Amino acid sequence: MTRLGRILSRHPWWSIGFAVLVTVLGFALSGVVSDRLSNSISGYSDPSSPSARAVAEVQRATGVNIDEGYTLLVSLPQPASLAQPVPARVAAAVRLLRGRPEVAQVTDAWSSRLPSLLSRNGRTAVVDASVRSTHEKAAITALQDGIARDPTLRGHVLLGGPTALNVQGSAQASKDLAFAETIAVPILLVLLLLIFRGVVAALLPLLGAVVSIGATTLLLLAAVTATNVSVYALNLVYALGIGLSIDFNLLTVSRYREEMDRRGPGVEAVERTVATAGRTVLFSAATVTAALGALLLLPIPSMSSMGLAGMLVTLCAAANAVLVLPAVLALLGRRVDALPLLRRRPRRPRDETRGFWVRLSRVVMRQPAGVAVVTAAALLAAGSLSLGVVFAGYSTSELPSNLAAVRVANQLSHDFPGLSASPLQMVIEGGAAAAPAVSAYARDLAGVPGVDSVAPPLRVSAGLWEVDASLRGQPLSAEAIATLDRVRSIPTRLTPLPTGYTAFFADEEASLGSHLPAAAVMLAITTLVILFLMTGSVVLPVKALVMNALTLSATLGLLVLVFQDGFASGALGFAPPGSIDIETPVLVGSLAFGLSTDYGVFLLSRIREEHLSGLATREAVALGLQRVGRVVTAAALLLCIAVGALALSSTVVLKEIGLGAALAVLIDASIVRALLVPSVMALLGRWNWYAPRPLAAFHRWLRIDGAEGERQAAAA
Repeated sequence: MTRLGRILSRHPWWSIGFAVLVTVLGFALSGVVSDRLSNSISGYSDPSSPSARAVAEVQRATGVNIDEGYTLLVSLPQPASLAQPVPARVAAAVRLLRGRPEVAQVTDAWSSRLPSLLSRNGRTAVVDASVRSTHEKAAITALQDGIARDPTLRGHVLLGGPTALNVQGSAQASKDLAFAETIAVPILLVLLLLIFRGVVAALLPLLGAVVSIGATTLLLLAAVTATNVSVYALNLVYALGIGLSIDFNLLTVSRYREEMDRRGPGVEAVERTVATAGRTVLFSAATVTAALGALLLLPIPSMSSMGLAGMLVTLCAAANAVLVLPAVLALLGRRVDALPLLRRRPRRPRDETRGFWVRLSRVVMRQPAGVAVVTAAALLAAGSLSLGVVFAGYSTSELPSNLAAVRVANQLSHDFPGLSASPLQMVIEGGAAAAPAVSAYARDLAGVPGVDSVAPPLRVSAGLWEVDASLRGQPLSAEAIATLDRVRSIPTRLTPLPTGYTAFFADEEASLGSHLPAAAVMLAITTLVILFLMTGSVVLPVKALVMNALTLSATLGLLVLVFQDGFASGALGFAPPGSIDIETPVLVGSLAFGLSTDYGVFLLSRIREEHLSGLATREAVALGLQRVGRVVTAAALLLCIAVGALALSSTVVLKEIGLGAALAVLIDASIVRALLVPSVMALLGRWNWYAPRPLAAFHRWLRIDGAEGERQAAAA
């Protein structure tokens, strides 16, 4: 690391020039990335699950994607009935849809003789269209333009359905992202000015965020061409890109100013900054990357793509802090303090044994057992709120009610009692000879308790049948899922594959349940290894895992209190859905785990540095906390604002992710780092640094911990 600092000091423009090029390319291509992000229901399902296989079978046989489609809600000038001629607006809507190249079939009440497609009062009609694969955004834009150009339809038609919901939800995510940036960035700039007391130093973390986000966007371009990437991945990239860049750059700039006050500006100050703060940033980024990387083991595209996006932006933020920022600092020298808000005097030697954090840690370490027990009990009590959690899947209830597709879904539920709230499609392989068996299966399906109705079997291709049914209750209700379980247990020699919202949610829940243990084990092992490499101890990594688990438990409990029980929902501006999105605990868990370890690395790295200088454990904890406590507190506050800005989103799942990550950071940086870490380390004493002799020898042989440099620095 020292050699890297020397290279960056002597050749800064190579690093800076490459960063500028990557950033410009990334933002220039950001529109391409945004257009290719997805919010379709297929992104929330395991491709190997029965429901996803059913969709794939139908699409392979007919070209139709049954989890996509359009629904036009047509307002009629006067009540209509099937005994009357087709209303002009319905006929115009049918013509418009049939003229679209991606539309495979159009269904309305009059052509199908289905009274369920007409509202109770006869004033609204539904026109459905099944579609083939297409460029969703372009198709919806063209369809909306067609409605607006037709004087018969203009002002009388709402466009909904799964495809429209996907596009409108994606557009809403972009609006939420722009709104969050508008609120967060000015606040962050003001706080950075107060922290650094200078314009140049305050701008460096934000410029680092620009570089990190631009580089990540460029890398995401390759991802969106190869796989399904969630539309919410871009929100995560911006939130984490700003938050982690500020974290890493705050640590690096603070250390550089410290070294500059000791040694003066120049190569030596940059070398020491890279060797100490740079090493900490790399280990911190490794732990966050490992936490988000665990999501790659989950076969659900919406979650694995969020993990990939988070990993990429974390690595880019670390690369900027280690490779670009030191080069900028080498060029700036003392000008890093240029444009001060207040005249910054050179630091005078001060007694760091009497600072706030030293006093706090010594108070805590006087009664370490009592503080540890009370703090852990408080975190467990908060975590107990999650014991009654109710999970739900992605649905229109998570999106703003003013979106056209959401209004269509709500009106269908309210005014069209004949349309099933919980549709179920059973896809069955078989040719003409399977007709008797399929008919018998349909009769058995109709006799299952909880099944309201079953349509006659439909032969969709030479080797494929479809049996449509409706389940009692809302699609994600316990009643509908229990009925689905009974449907799955119907004895038959056929292999029916269920699909529909209820089946998708049940399969997603099952997939998460089967894959989460492996992801958790991988995360635990990776974190233990990384922290062992950083500390040389086998005790400190285990302690970090336990503390992260306490932080995560408390965070999830508070999320249940807010989003399920409705506490403070009015202040946050949303109607509580009464449940938690099933993906939220996993996403928030990985974020909380990574960010908690991030601050643990910041603190442990400095404590270890003091311990290597010859201090006893308690003194090393007190002095390390004093020297890094202000940085950790400032970094946590800034990260809370950057990530917590997602809580301002009008999309509930983004609110859950933003608030969850912010709560985890606040809990960890305050309760855990200020109370639990000092108390537990005081209880462990010299056992904090324990490692079996073979592992200790292996750690010394690796020579990656920078211990010798830390000893030399401490001696100096």
